[in-house]
Amino acid sequence: MEQKITGLIRLRTAQKARLRAMPKQEGQEYLDMYLAQKRMQRHERERENLGFRGQFIEEDKKLLLQDMRRVQRKLSKELNADIAAMPDDEAGKPEAGKPAVRKKKKARSARSMKKVQMDY
Repeated sequence: MEQKITGLIRLRTAQKARLRAMPKQEGQEYLDMYLAQKRMQRHERERENLGFRGQFIEEDKKLLLQDMRRVQRKLSKELNADIAAMPDDEAGKPEAGKPAVRKKKKARSARSMKKVQMDY
């Protein structure tokens, strides 16, 4: 489980509070106006990016759900095939106290692996 750290985004720092080491000087209004416009532009870009990220997340979520359904259908088909392969007297009922166990597939033999010589 992933733990979320809360409160770091809203943490007040000197930069976020716009504190200055030097007091404001006379004639700094144009600089303040320029900085405010830059912040506004940055917020607008961030809002656009947020919209694009939301769309991407929704599309990715749809693809993940499709993949999950496909894998679920495949597993249910394999389970039904395993049940159909059982003899009739054992098909519907697992042993008392034990859950039904699917047969494991054979592992590939070591012969099928390709080996590479690593001599220097």
